Amino acid sequence: MSPKGCYRFGEFVLQPSTRLLHRRGDVVAVPAKVFDCIAYLVEHRDRAVGRDELASAVWGRVDVSDGVLNQTMLAARRALGAGGREQRPIRTVIGFGYHWVDPVDIVEAAPQPSLPPRQPPREAMAAATTGPARRIGMFAVLGVAVICVVAWFAWRLHTTPAPGERGERHGVVVLPVATSGEADSAWLRLGLMDLVAERLRTDGATVVPSDTVVALARAFDTSDADDLARLADAAGADVVIASRATREGDGWLVEVRTVHGRASPRTARGHGRDALEAGVAAADAIAAELGLRGSAPAATADLPMRELLQRIQAATLGDRLDEARTLAARAPDAQRRDPEFAFRLAKIDAQAGRVDEAARALRALLGRVGAEHDPRLHARILDALGVIALQRGDAADAEALHGRSIALLRAGGDEGQLGKSYADRASARFALGRDDDALGDVAQARAAFENAGDRLSLVVLDGNLGAIDLQRGRYREALPLLEEAAKRFETMRIHYAALNEWDAAAQAYLMLRETGAAGRIAPTLARLGERVADPRLRFGTGLTRVEILVAMGALRAARTLLGELRATYAREAPAELAGRADAIAARLALASGDDADAQASAEAASSAPASGDDSREQARNGVVLVRTRLLAGQPIDDAVQRFAARAAQATRSVPRLYVDLAQAMRAGVARDDAAARAAFEQALAGAEATRVPLDLVEVAMAYGEWLIASGDLARAGAVVEKVAPWAKTDYEASLLQTRLYHAARLAPAWASALERTRSLAGERRIPPELATPP
Repeated sequence: MSPKGCYRFGEFVLQPSTRLLHRRGDVVAVPAKVFDCIAYLVEHRDRAVGRDELASAVWGRVDVSDGVLNQTMLAARRALGAGGREQRPIRTVIGFGYHWVDPVDIVEAAPQPSLPPRQPPREAMAAATTGPARRIGMFAVLGVAVICVVAWFAWRLHTTPAPGERGERHGVVVLPVATSGEADSAWLRLGLMDLVAERLRTDGATVVPSDTVVALARAFDTSDADDLARLADAAGADVVIASRATREGDGWLVEVRTVHGRASPRTARGHGRDALEAGVAAADAIAAELGLRGSAPAATADLPMRELLQRIQAATLGDRLDEARTLAARAPDAQRRDPEFAFRLAKIDAQAGRVDEAARALRALLGRVGAEHDPRLHARILDALGVIALQRGDAADAEALHGRSIALLRAGGDEGQLGKSYADRASARFALGRDDDALGDVAQARAAFENAGDRLSLVVLDGNLGAIDLQRGRYREALPLLEEAAKRFETMRIHYAALNEWDAAAQAYLMLRETGAAGRIAPTLARLGERVADPRLRFGTGLTRVEILVAMGALRAARTLLGELRATYAREAPAELAGRADAIAARLALASGDDADAQASAEAASSAPASGDDSREQARNGVVLVRTRLLAGQPIDDAVQRFAARAAQATRSVPRLYVDLAQAMRAGVARDDAAARAAFEQALAGAEATRVPLDLVEVAMAYGEWLIASGDLARAGAVVEKVAPWAKTDYEASLLQTRLYHAARLAPAWASALERTRSLAGERRIPPELATPP
């Protein structure tokens, strides 16, 4: 390796020391494990590397599943501009592992990443008004619901009052404080932890945010030395500090000690009339032991208010948001007018799902906190408003707000918040359909998080690569990434993020028509849904559970759950979620044989505001509406025209195949067989192009039934055969096969298919004519 550790191959330069991959001078966004695989293979390019060796080097263990390793190598090849089947620059050695085969040159310097230039403060403030000069990046995720959960989680990770220094590691983890066990001191576990962390930060240490520590402390046994080492590695920290607070006569004693990262443990003690005074003294003492600069003594008069603030912070860190709000109401008016205090209250409201109250408070605060007076807080407010704007479906406003935040933060200082603002702006751009502007913002976010040493935010970025694959229709490729991220977040008890990832995985399985796999996720969605406060997220994931039940034929349970969800969330549900509920209700009613209710629900869903991220849902509902009108003997021309017009106005292109399907139905009613066949064939070609089983089964069901009714059994057989791979596990594919065998009078095949269809039907009613022997 060269002194600076840079390798050039083709258009790329790899710099392991800074963990950057450049292509023609631009940073390429890649997940951490993908980068590690590329780097290891390049560094050992003189030989083939075994699968176990690579897994051990990158994951630290050999029991990495073939699926995870294969998907990682697929992502590596894509990052290097190669398709999944190309064997360059990484060649698969069958039965052994992988070999880097392209020429590599060692170079003395890597190109500078194409990050926006750092601006002087005045230029950054001007850019806050005009917007950023560069329009780059996209953060493709499944949809606005996914974006908002990830944005919420990233928001939680950046709550520290002052930025840390740049570097690869944060430096210090402060664990929750052990207390004497008295009821009134329970809040000290998190409140005093946050106070010690803040004081160390003031003393010059770079400290992992308290939210991150709370999440990690749930995942690791902090009494075990090996687990402490793993916790420190996950947080990117050099030192882990534990504390204990005990009463001592009329006062308090706080003992702080290093429990990881120092050859000889350091211990310091602080005494005070109350726990906070003792905590400040102990934090300053351990800071001196660690060689940090000292800070000004804490003002004694501020301690009562300090206690209230730490009680609020402890409740917030523990997700006891109502308690935090109640405590905040006790603050005097002067404190409530403090900008940082007001910002904290707005975040509490947003985390609890009270976004309207949060938005009003943030808008008022934005007018009070000028960019020139406090650019960092101004930028944080702008970013928070952008997250809320995206939750409300206003992606254009969100993009502008995040852009103004970025312009302020590029002046320097807070890399963690800068990374978050880039990721949030990329989310907004995705919602606008700006996919080609995508990976730039991801690269900017990744570089900023790397600079800040923010490991957990990097995990969030990596977890969303699965959602990117989902949006691009690569459901099979997305699943290992989504499920691994879900398990990681669940282990860390980050319930919002885990629920989001499992929900995305369940929807991917539904797209693949793998109902059983989706059904296995449903209990997890229910369990995690009880642990989150946001009503929109609970409603959205509840609707996914309804979809799973419908797909399984559990119609009564689906109807009951849908009714409960509507009764609980109808008043506060945004219009797009209400529209999704109506669309699901239409399919449920159609499966139950209630054509009138299906039509009413489909009509309601078609009137809901258009949303770019659920174009397939809207398109499928358009077909349901046309079908139910046909069953009722009603005109369909206006429904087809409205469907096509809505599809043309969507931000993201609605799969044209569903419009073709509706046109085919209209031509069939008009007895224009030539036009119907042409439209069906076009829809079928579109479904095969998407390579999404859900699309293919939807089209094959409609086209196959029409061909059978028309007597064209030869073409019907070819169409039905296209969904044969799903006939063993999917009710609709099996029913279509049964219908074909019955029409063709293939009695043995019909009997076998009918038995299988009955086993898959659940509570769905098989047409009586198909139960009669041919």
